[in-house]
This record gives sequence, structure tokens and C-alpha cells, in this order.
Amino acid sequence: MSTAAIMIFTSQPPDEIFKAGGSQSWRVNRQHASQCEYAILTQNTKQMGFAASRPIFSHGQAFLIGKISAVVPSTDSAGRFLIRFNSYAMLGDRKVRWPGYRGPFFYTTLEVQGVALAFLTFKPMPAI
Repeated sequence: MSTAAIMIFTSQPPDEIFKAGGSQSWRVNRQHASQCEYAILTQNTKQMGFAASRPIFSHGQAFLIGKISAVVPSTDSAGRFLIRFNSYAMLGDRKVRWPGYRGPFFYTTLEVQGVALAFLTFKPMPAI
């Protein structure tokens, strides 16, 4: 059995993700994204406006996996969505990387990306 996931290429650092309660502002198909159990976040250091002073991971490196609790309208961009997490795990030095696709997200599975939940320690998301 496969575990549905969305892989996201983001310039948001963990502190912004925690503050928002998840990752936003995505122009996803809400129904499709809601069917995913997890979001795998990968670092985009080349996005316009990315602050080099932020604590970052290497470009393309997966750094966080969030257990999706809801897909709701974005709090900062009309017509876009916030993918809320109820818990998260930091991926650290795992070999999971952004595959270089042009769009900022795609639908996949944890198995295809080589993510094994048994080796992750999930923590509750900080209170918003």
C-alpha cells in the first residue's frame, strides 16, 4: 500500500512554516492535495526574495515532512491554499531531494521518495 504525499519546493524556513501551521501559498487542487497524508518540503534557495541570512538547508534538500491535517484557504494569498500540518518530523541529512521539476509541487508517495516513517520522530506542530 502506498502513502500519498505532495512534495513541495519552498523557500520558507521552518520558523515560517511553524508560525503558519503548515506550508502556504500554493495553487493546488484542494481535493487532490487533501487526499495526501504527508507533505515533503524541499528547500528552494534560488527563489526571488529568498533571504540568504535565513537558516537554510542545501538547495533541493528535503528538510521537513508534515502530516497533513487540512487544506484551507491561504492566510496571505487569495485563491491559494495553506497545507496545514498537525505534526512534523525534520528529515536532516536524508538523501531525499527535489527532482528538478519546473513546477513548485507534485504528487507522489513516500515510498517512491524513499521516506520510511518508521525512522522518523514526529512532534506536534507548535500552537499558532
